[in-house]
Amino acid sequence: MWTFGSTTTVGDIAFFYLCDLFTDSTLEHSTVDGVVSWKTLGAEYPGSPSWKAWYKFVEKHGRRYVQNAWTKKWKEEDEKEQCFKISPQGTNRNARP
Repeated sequence: MWTFGSTTTVGDIAFFYLCDLFTDSTLEHSTVDGVVSWKTLGAEYPGSPSWKAWYKFVEKHGRRYVQNAWTKKWKEEDEKEQCFKISPQGTNRNARP
């Protein structure tokens, strides 16, 4: 289990995974613009360890701010149909007998 501070929330873990999923192989560039990312945190809190920058950012802006930025981006990409689509009914293709 990761411990990035005194309290690690589901939202914290979601942010960490989203940043990792949408970072190129150099680990330097986000592949999604317009969202809060590690680069955002580094720009706002240069020289701080990533976990400290994250908690300072959340303290200043709130987790809802981060969530809204990612949600807005997902909706924009969805309108362009540049993201994965899941049918409302779902699928059982991976279900085991």
